[in-house]
Amino acid sequence: MNSTISYLKKLEGYHELYDAAAGKKSVAVFGVDTHKAYFSALLCDELKKKAFIIVPDDKSARIVREIMDSEVGKSLLFPAKDYNFRNIESVSRFDENKRIETLSAIRKKDFSSVIIPADALCSLVIHPDDFTEFEMICGDEVNFDELPSKLIKMGYEFFSVVEGPGQFSVRGGIVDIFPPSEETPYRIEFFGDEIDSISLFDINTQRRTEMKDKIRVTPAQECSDSLTERLKEALEPIKNNSYTQKDYDLLDQGIIPSHDRYFPAKFGRKANILNYISDDDLVFVFNWQAVRERIEGFSFRINEDIKTLIDEGYAFLESDYYVDLEHITQSLCNPIIIETLPCSVQDIPLDKLINIRLYPTSLTSLMTLKDEVKEHIDAGNSVTILANDFRHADEIKKEFGILNGLIVMPGVIPFGYNAPDIKTVVYSYKNLKTPEKSKKQRSQYERGEKIKSFSDIHPGDYVVHSNYGIGVYDGIHKVE
Repeated sequence: MNSTISYLKKLEGYHELYDAAAGKKSVAVFGVDTHKAYFSALLCDELKKKAFIIVPDDKSARIVREIMDSEVGKSLLFPAKDYNFRNIESVSRFDENKRIETLSAIRKKDFSSVIIPADALCSLVIHPDDFTEFEMICGDEVNFDELPSKLIKMGYEFFSVVEGPGQFSVRGGIVDIFPPSEETPYRIEFFGDEIDSISLFDINTQRRTEMKDKIRVTPAQECSDSLTERLKEALEPIKNNSYTQKDYDLLDQGIIPSHDRYFPAKFGRKANILNYISDDDLVFVFNWQAVRERIEGFSFRINEDIKTLIDEGYAFLESDYYVDLEHITQSLCNPIIIETLPCSVQDIPLDKLINIRLYPTSLTSLMTLKDEVKEHIDAGNSVTILANDFRHADEIKKEFGILNGLIVMPGVIPFGYNAPDIKTVVYSYKNLKTPEKSKKQRSQYERGEKIKSFSDIHPGDYVVHSNYGIGVYDGIHKVE
């Protein structure tokens, strides 16, 4: 844990927050701006607990993930589902693979924190009790003939050669499997029904690289067992629709439609990421008001998309396509809500309110910094300046000379702070993984990259609409 972040343990508000978290109380903290993740990191470190952190959008999620990853170890990002209700030939499973990978890591307790954008809270996922995975151990016996059908039921696709996640192949007594939860595929060699050897292999050379004693095979798609049968059953009431009939014919051929019009039928029961939280985990919500608005906006967009397509003649199931705000608030158990400004926290009963005075600091010029440092030291504050490296620290020390109350050292925190209640001020020169600014301003998206959320685009950006073609994004407006 960074020593400058640990200074915050001296705050009276942190002591109250620690007691509330240890006692599993629902609490709201007001007065913390960009430093919210510092408190979640401190609590995870001191209480030795894992955290689920809910944030408004993808940008916030990336920042929080970097902080948590740096301070308490392996942090995972749970991406939102990008619903596609129109007929398409193929679809990228990158985000789906990431969600499965995250759920698998949660089940194995192989994480320190999970960062969840608000939209991802609404995404339906496999219920924990339906998450089918199995181990394969050298020397064990497995029914070789039934293994392919078992993998297909878990969402794997058969290929002659495995080249990507979610694929498997069978050649003689060799089975190659590429679980989405793993970085490299597995090669299992059988002698009859006995597992003779397990190894990793390189998809480019197809050569074995490392031997394994055992592996875990996770689902390849977000679905429960017997997907084809479940989809056929769900489509029976709307089978007279021409679009649905075409999809039903595909199912007869063993082909799963790529669109999401029947998405709820993939799951045996309704669940979202919150169903994977254990009683011992900490749950944080950063900026509940913004999170709430994002959830409502997500629900509105999905409902409007469905209405539009129904008017065009497409058929949908009489099921929930997402988890709504009411379900989410009922599922939040003893959350720690951290807000920038005092506000009304709707929908969530609270046991305690805590106020913390913590202000951001910024670095503009050395002259301004010298003036600010002098003012803080004259006021009796201790000041820490985090430099880029040892050489930079020496240069700053020469510039300031010897000052009682001033510490200059190399270090990295993304946001400096001023904590007047403990008379501590921290300035930071270097942010976490800050990319260099390009001389020429350009779009953050490469040509043809799909936009996953409205928060990723800004008024003035060029976009391609699925119905209307190329246009300029002008924001979201309510149609009167």
